[in-house]
Amino acid sequence: MVLFGTQELPCSPFRITVAPAHDSSKVRAEGPGISRTGVQCGCPTHFTVQTRGAGKAPLDVQFGGTAQSGVSDLQIIDNGDYSHTVKYTAMRQGELSVGVTYGGDPIPKSPFPVTVAPPLQLDKVAVQGLNSKVPVGSPQSFSVLSSGAGGQGSVSVLCSGPGRRSVPVSVDAAGPGLHRARFTAAEEGQLRLDVSYDGHPVPGSPFVVDAVMPPDPSKVHAFGPGLHGGVAGSPATFTISTRGAGAGALGLTVEGPREAELECHDNGDGSCSVRYVPPEPGDYSLNILFAGTHVPGSPFRAAVRPRFDATKVRAEGPGLRGGRVGQSAAFAVDCRDAGEAELNIEIRHELGNRPEVRIHDNGDGTYGITYTPARAGAYTVTICYGGVTVPQFPACVTVEPDIDLSAINVYGAGVEPRGE
Repeated sequence: MVLFGTQELPCSPFRITVAPAHDSSKVRAEGPGISRTGVQCGCPTHFTVQTRGAGKAPLDVQFGGTAQSGVSDLQIIDNGDYSHTVKYTAMRQGELSVGVTYGGDPIPKSPFPVTVAPPLQLDKVAVQGLNSKVPVGSPQSFSVLSSGAGGQGSVSVLCSGPGRRSVPVSVDAAGPGLHRARFTAAEEGQLRLDVSYDGHPVPGSPFVVDAVMPPDPSKVHAFGPGLHGGVAGSPATFTISTRGAGAGALGLTVEGPREAELECHDNGDGSCSVRYVPPEPGDYSLNILFAGTHVPGSPFRAAVRPRFDATKVRAEGPGLRGGRVGQSAAFAVDCRDAGEAELNIEIRHELGNRPEVRIHDNGDGTYGITYTPARAGAYTVTICYGGVTVPQFPACVTVEPDIDLSAINVYGAGVEPRGE
């Protein structure tokens, strides 16, 4: 009631509503220190309290729960902009209740339940099953092991491909201390995987993976003389090219009368050189597999010949003893006991010219040899087998001039018949 002198003023008494000096419902708190999984034992943490529009009142923080006795270093800092920063360190793992009051009244959502996690030990986090090469379009997975690593146990994986394009990755908990990450490379190129545990890079991160095209055995090319045969006891070689065939394991086996030594050398250019030594003559089977599948032409059949011995080659015939100009001369060469090799024969006149030599393979390890000398004189005959000169050669053969007896006439008293 308002009086002027002794009289009450019009509209008196006046009704006035008195509001409280503060309103805790308008206070907001946020930050890792009040996050359900944001606090780690022994590590300082914090959160922020916003009081704008809530009036003036004292801010207070209380702790409860099984881990309350381990809270230390509590600080409430007035930032001077209607906000406060609250800092504390939880020294005991377990459940913690963080109560925030403003002017003695609890703010919204207070008290905040917090789980204090064990101390973080990143050296106990390991990545397993991540291949250095993965095929494009094929789902891949790997594991993150974190048993005994402490912390909140949060695992995240970020993957970027060529051109820093993001590659989707799913991460799922697969058991205590175990997470499974899955991804699929969409294009060929290099991938980068950043693996973190509770926001910290794990040992070895980032990981680099090459995404390659899926294996295509039809694009593998094998070539070389060793695929088709060789000589017993001598190295046989061939080459395998996997360029453009994608990623895949290369498998080689040699099957035959006896086990053959096998060596493979990576040339570093998408090809490899293969060397094997067949110990015995016979048919060998060369199996070449790429990504578990036979490549074109595999298995290859290699016919291995016996090792040759030029000392067991024999040659004989009239053509080695002499001849006449213009008349065909012949002799035979027997290689049946010498193994398989290439037979080469050269016949040369003393003045350098060489008559044509015809070699007829009889199909049984023997050969028929013919030549026709064009001029008289001494000829040198050289026989080589497998590049080795056979015994008793080179040999010298004398060719006589051609004589036509029909053109010779004999006459005179000494050859005339006497009369009786």
